[in-house]
Amino acid sequence: MDISELEKFNEWWINGKVRKSLLVKYKRILYYGIEKNLDNRFIVLIYGLRRMGKTTIIYQLIDHLLKNKNKMKILYFI
Repeated sequence: MDISELEKFNEWWINGKVRKSLLVKYKRILYYGIEKNLDNRFIVLIYGLRRMGKTTIIYQLIDHLLKNKNKMKILYFI
């Protein structure tokens, strides 16, 4: 696989931030539960009905990680 294909889903590799249109200021309770456990080596499963904010939570977490981690260590794929 060509790295340019992955860059389509991981724009922060290029510009260092998540697009504002993908972020929502309101954070669900689930976000805070995942955020406090980011340093633990757990697998976290986020599931639910369509259009409930699962992807938004993931982008919010990526935005949080970009402030503390190397942007190349954050991989998002679907």
